[in-house]
Amino acid sequence: MALEFTAQNQKIDFGTSANVYGLSQKSISFWINMDNVTMDGNLYYAMSLFDDDAPYTDEGWNIVFNYDGNGDLLYSEGFSTTSGFWSIPIGTFGTGSWYHVVITMDNTSDTNNPSAYVNIVSKVFTEDVSPSGSANTGTNGNLRIGDPTSVSAAYRVIDGKIEDPRIYNVILTPEEIAELYNSRLQRSVTRGLVFAPFLDGATGLSSYDGATLGTANTIVDSITGAVGVPNGSPIGRGNTIQRIY
Repeated sequence: MALEFTAQNQKIDFGTSANVYGLSQKSISFWINMDNVTMDGNLYYAMSLFDDDAPYTDEGWNIVFNYDGNGDLLYSEGFSTTSGFWSIPIGTFGTGSWYHVVITMDNTSDTNNPSAYVNIVSKVFTEDVSPSGSANTGTNGNLRIGDPTSVSAAYRVIDGKIEDPRIYNVILTPEEIAELYNSRLQRSVTRGLVFAPFLDGATGLSSYDGATLGTANTIVDSITGAVGVPNGSPIGRGNTIQRIY
């Protein structure tokens, strides 16, 4: 089941209960399908872990599209002295197609760089800002899918669909990433999996497909039980056999 975002402030907010803090190694996996790639230089977020709505501080990491204006991808992570910023060159992502994205990061050293895979193809990040110090590992950041904050109009959500977001506490191998991509949601990789939400408690919805999600239609992490609350009316999109074509 996918979540479709079309407007600023649309998000699923898991608060501080998702138990994904202090990961020295992480792999973040999700499928994305862009409806529109706006070349305006604004930041369009997919997933974020923010501390008190303050980007790039404390334990914060962010996955952002359209950083430079044509469907590129930015990853940032908070370090004690200077946060790190890395990007994949312009033009990686188009509209109307599903892309499987995996970002891996070992933050035990500020000389390490993240790795990225798009449809199992390894992509080279450009280091835009070098991190310095030690990785921040706070315990009170809000994990959000979609719009990253509740206080700022400067941050936006992607215009498109996100499906099967996952966080692992290990660096996935190329073979595991290929399994996630090739199975098209039919099979799972469970080694190190710490976050994998699904729709639950959709009170009052006769159909998930195309339904507007409100606060009563919670999204639950199947591992920790963390409850994500829709804000700003994102749309739920069904996938009949849980398969991406």
